[in-house]
Amino acid sequence: FGPRRTQRARRGQVRLPDVTALPMQCKIPNKAMETSESGEDGMPRGFTSYTAPGEVFVTEDEVKEHYRSELHRYNLKRKVAGLAPITRVAFEEREAREAVRAEGSGSRKLSTDERRKLRDARRQEKTDRQSKNPHSKAAQFEATKNMTVEQYVEHKMLSAPDFDESTDIFSTHQSADLHANLAYMAKTHGFYIPYLEYVSDLSGLIGYLQEKVYVGNVALRTGKLFHSTEAVQAHMRAKGQCSFEIEGNEDEYTAFYDMEAIAAGSPLWEVDSEEDEESECEESLETLKEEIDEDNISDFDALCERAVALGVLSEAQVDALTDSVACGGSTEAALLDQYRPLVQRASSSAAAAADGANESTTSAARRVRYNPLPSSADAASLMLANREIGHRELARFYKQRFRPTGTSLVSSSPQLDSLMLQYAKAGVLSSHLQLRMAQPRKKNEIGRGEWHRQAKHFCKQGITNNTTANGMKHYKNQSLNY
Repeated sequence: FGPRRTQRARRGQVRLPDVTALPMQCKIPNKAMETSESGEDGMPRGFTSYTAPGEVFVTEDEVKEHYRSELHRYNLKRKVAGLAPITRVAFEEREAREAVRAEGSGSRKLSTDERRKLRDARRQEKTDRQSKNPHSKAAQFEATKNMTVEQYVEHKMLSAPDFDESTDIFSTHQSADLHANLAYMAKTHGFYIPYLEYVSDLSGLIGYLQEKVYVGNVALRTGKLFHSTEAVQAHMRAKGQCSFEIEGNEDEYTAFYDMEAIAAGSPLWEVDSEEDEESECEESLETLKEEIDEDNISDFDALCERAVALGVLSEAQVDALTDSVACGGSTEAALLDQYRPLVQRASSSAAAAADGANESTTSAARRVRYNPLPSSADAASLMLANREIGHRELARFYKQRFRPTGTSLVSSSPQLDSLMLQYAKAGVLSSHLQLRMAQPRKKNEIGRGEWHRQAKHFCKQGITNNTTANGMKHYKNQSLNY
């Protein structure tokens, strides 16, 4: 009512309706609505609920039972979704349709064990499907698990993709020739050959690196093993490891480098001469020569022992000869004349083989090793990362660069010379080639110190302009290009 109508009602001019005579409904949160109107017997008429439209509950127990029913839960979900509730009859019809559909499809709620078994079956099915794929890891493992080392190497060589000296090591790119391939790898992947001026077999080195990647699937820098060529190539490109190092791997790359020339040109490399092994080899060779000198023996038993030691006769053959002598079938003198030349010839062959083994052992004993620190404690200088550490008074000597000596392919290959110039321009070589690449500075080109002085002057002039009267608004720096 408005204020005037309220005042008139106080004066008795307006008759207000009797609200106590109307039936009232009071709703308590989370409880059913109770009607206050009584029936003929004086008892309350009943209870109603939002989730049970069209129904009246006589007792509170019936209301509680309804709150536990699926109809109540379903209508609450519809209320949250903004939909009107449905009656119990419509809900029962819906449940019947769902039961018929579930029975027809044969689906039911699975237990925890059944779900776990189903997951295991799907996982096993996936593994079986991958094992049938010839390019999967499972198929490769099943195909090679029973192979020997030789069979596995042969299998890898047959399954490796085709490559030659013009094939890129880190991708499937194909160049015109070897030198074009090296130039492409240097430009695309940053690949360069360390100590290029000391390489004695360039094509063999590239072929060996290609076999490591394409056949062995091994990363060049880290030696990590992968299951395919594409995987190892992607790994090296992603990690920026498209290179290899001979420091620490001298035995692996000694067939492709002149290692003694490298050691002669750098204090970080040293030649190991294993004198103990040489002396042992010499002693064994002298012992063998002494045994050869004793081959002119006249004793039949000594000749048989010597023949068995050299592999001329076996133990069974010696027993047969002894039996024939005992039976009178032959004499010891005849057998000595027959087998003495064979024993002498076998001894000479063994001596020649021992001499060759001694020479190879002596050459192999001279191994070049990379030593980060010089062997002498009072070294005058130390070269690390293309820089020399030493006293400043000797700087004039440290700046000297001499032409490398030793086996080199640069003088005989102009293409390799141009490739080395590209390496020097890229800053990966610290040799005389960098001096050859250096160009005389132009007259209009200023040095770094002069540029710094000009920049300092411009900064000082700008500060002065900002602090003067009116800030020199119309001043323009002529050195700035804008």
